[in-house]
Amino acid sequence: MGILLYKWLFNLNKVYLLYITPERIVEFEINESLGNEDVLKLVKDTLSIRKVPRYSWECKYCPFTILCPNKLI
Repeated sequence: MGILLYKWLFNLNKVYLLYITPERIVEFEINESLGNEDVLKLVKDTLSIRKVPRYSWECKYCPFTILCPNKLI
């Protein structure tokens, strides 16, 4: 999602995501885009903390998972 926000913020036509690992370098062209409505929804969700966590994978990295009543795992 972060790269889509950069693409929207700087009004870029093309963006590339570059993964660098010890074994290889992989480049992905990102063709998706966010509209103004999408960004506005993200801002509202972030400010109001409507749905936390947004994605189940976030719980895997959270130090409060043991205590959290909202965990998705």
